[in-house]
Amino acid sequence: MTLIFFILKYFVTGIFFFYLLYLTGRFVINCFGVNQKTFFSLFLSLIVGLTTVSLLYALIRSEGRTILSVISIPAIFLIIQHKHKLQKPRFDFRLLLRHSSWLFFAFLVIFIYQCLFFIDIKTFTFNSLYADSYWYSSFGDSQHVWGIENYFTQVNRFFPSSFKGLVPYHYPEFWMTSLVTMLVGFSTLNVYFLIVCPVLIATGLIGIIAIFETKLTHLRSFILALGLMFLSGIALPVYNNFHLLLD
Repeated sequence: MTLIFFILKYFVTGIFFFYLLYLTGRFVINCFGVNQKTFFSLFLSLIVGLTTVSLLYALIRSEGRTILSVISIPAIFLIIQHKHKLQKPRFDFRLLLRHSSWLFFAFLVIFIYQCLFFIDIKTFTFNSLYADSYWYSSFGDSQHVWGIENYFTQVNRFFPSSFKGLVPYHYPEFWMTSLVTMLVGFSTLNVYFLIVCPVLIATGLIGIIAIFETKLTHLRSFILALGLMFLSGIALPVYNNFHLLLD
């Protein structure tokens, strides 16, 4: 029963966070008159929401000392360039409901997939995760506790001079991990693996569906996109003829 509650609380938190990102992105693009009813607009809403939320939180939490600050420059340029399109946002609630159902379905499928790695369904115990997941959670810890883009969470406490040391890395997902952890108080490792990863993967899934939506039905696009999401690590014999591919 405890395990079921554990799964449910992360699923509910994750889907609410997914909706928050979507609504944020939808609000922003609607302000600029983008209101198409396509899967691409759903994907665009998610990308804009992910970028906006992670950028704003990173700038505030790090007091501007973040690699994401470089996004501010093109963002400001685009806003100025398209300021003549600014308008009061209008929401089509039937469209929001339809998009929400696809968000729920996409997140559910990916969340279940992630849980298969996180939980041993035979013994109903937790599995050891791939080492990188623990590495990534240490970045999330540092950003959550100190607002600093490095992985020296413990060192930062005892040696404040290390606050000055920033480590270049891919931080948007870690800032999102930090944000969710700050809001709900869950473990950064669990938040990264069971909330942030499903959100990002589901966003990619919706992006692939958007590619095929004009050629296939939504259901067929979803099935095809799901297959393509996990099509990786394939080594063909012809690669043996190219040494650069083998190094």
